[in-house]
Amino acid sequence: MKSQIHIIIALLFLAFTSLPANSETGSDSQRYELKVEKLQSKVLNEQREVVVQLPKGYAENPDKKYPVIYRLDGAGNLTMMNAVLESLQSQNAAPEVIIVAIENTDRLRDLYPTANEDPNGPVGYGGGGANFLSFITTELMPMVEKKYRVHDFRVIEGASAGGVFALYALTQKPELFNAALTYSAAVWWNYGASAKSTVAFLKSANHLDHFIYTSIGNEGAPMRAYYNDMISGMRANQPAGLRWENEERENYFTSRLFYAYQLIVARKFHPRFSLQVMPSMVHRNLVPTPDVAHDVFALGSSFRFQVTQQLSVQG
Repeated sequence: MKSQIHIIIALLFLAFTSLPANSETGSDSQRYELKVEKLQSKVLNEQREVVVQLPKGYAENPDKKYPVIYRLDGAGNLTMMNAVLESLQSQNAAPEVIIVAIENTDRLRDLYPTANEDPNGPVGYGGGGANFLSFITTELMPMVEKKYRVHDFRVIEGASAGGVFALYALTQKPELFNAALTYSAAVWWNYGASAKSTVAFLKSANHLDHFIYTSIGNEGAPMRAYYNDMISGMRANQPAGLRWENEERENYFTSRLFYAYQLIVARKFHPRFSLQVMPSMVHRNLVPTPDVAHDVFALGSSFRFQVTQQLSVQG
């Protein structure tokens, strides 16, 4: 799967441009505060756990409200998300956010809206997406919005099965979600059911003031054909107002190549002393964040000093 860092950056730029950015993101000595919340869900008939990450400046700004990212697949994604967000915030390109990381219990059941009949995957699994969405909208969201100071801008984000659910959530509850971030959404599931329903939703919408991000990276069959069909359908039926970014790299291998150049300049200044200087440049086609330069320059040097006929010093 394509580098999630690169994907998140592009979508966050897209989604957060409508919100006021604030450079007051807290000092380096501050830390994110993590709150583990446990809910006994009546909808799912089980206990669910989420990790709520509060911004570094949350306690110091008691009157401030924050956009919320609902991140599927749990708190294991927080480190990468924080690195990307901090890079954007340092450029005043994104606001501070509250992240609600939803831990899994039965991932296939919850994240796929339909049961799978395609033999390319586990037949009979899935189909619990509607209940899981009900849990999020009727139990989780009210808890988050009661306990924490949240803005009404909500993002739902996920990869693979989570990407399918993110699209499903936005199409089912567009009044609750402003943006869907999807990475390599497994739209092949159940013969492309989610791809078809996404296109049908866009086709029926005259105007949609939302954000959608899609990407596939270097995924191949069976997913590629269903994904390509979905993208074609989305292009043909994109409603007014929808801000949609689709990221593909047709030349994925060469995008990851590095090119290095080096010049070696050496001179013997004395029968016993010589010096070598090596200016170098490395060009990277793909970098993790927009603020990272594609070209890296370095200067190396070495010397040799002959102390005696049998002894020399090098460095």
